[in-house]
Amino acid sequence: MDYHTARESTLELEENSERAQDRQKHGLEEIPASPPIRNSFESKTIQQHPNLRQVPRASPAIPCKCQARISEKKWTEARQWAGGRISKTKYRMPKRRRPDDWVAGSTEALASRHYQPKTGHARTGQYLHWAKARPTAQCWWCRCPSQTRDHLFKVCPEWKMQQKILWVEVLKETKRWKSRWTVRDLLADGRCGRAVLDFLS
Repeated sequence: MDYHTARESTLELEENSERAQDRQKHGLEEIPASPPIRNSFESKTIQQHPNLRQVPRASPAIPCKCQARISEKKWTEARQWAGGRISKTKYRMPKRRRPDDWVAGSTEALASRHYQPKTGHARTGQYLHWAKARPTAQCWWCRCPSQTRDHLFKVCPEWKMQQKILWVEVLKETKRWKSRWTVRDLLADGRCGRAVLDFLS
């Protein structure tokens, strides 16, 4: 036996041993190896060149049923591995980040009317003048030089009755009068949501 033949036999034994260990690990039965099949061209080439090194053929493919069983076992192992690293507790939004219940339960138009002054995009004279949609920031209700959200919620005489109802409700809910509030804090406080919606409606 020459060197190449001995080397091929050793390699084939190592491959068979690894294949057997893999099947034993996954609980599969051993499949007997089929003898190498050579066509006429390969046989003729080997006869003419006996010293030509032979490349070992690939092992027979694992049947589809065996592949499915191996895949199922791998997925089971993957789920067990991931189960110990994933928390089962669900994400809960912090209370201070949740939307106001009164605003969330209102109509889309009213909620939009609430969020516009809250984010500084209400169509006041100051905003329209900044957006170059009006020549001045003058209030079109009372001719005040600057119409801001603070002006509409606190000062504008056109909405005096609505302002009174608003601040009475705010006082009842928070025990704080108008002078201790800014409109920014008023719109951000969830306790004042109902009173603000009634004012805007």
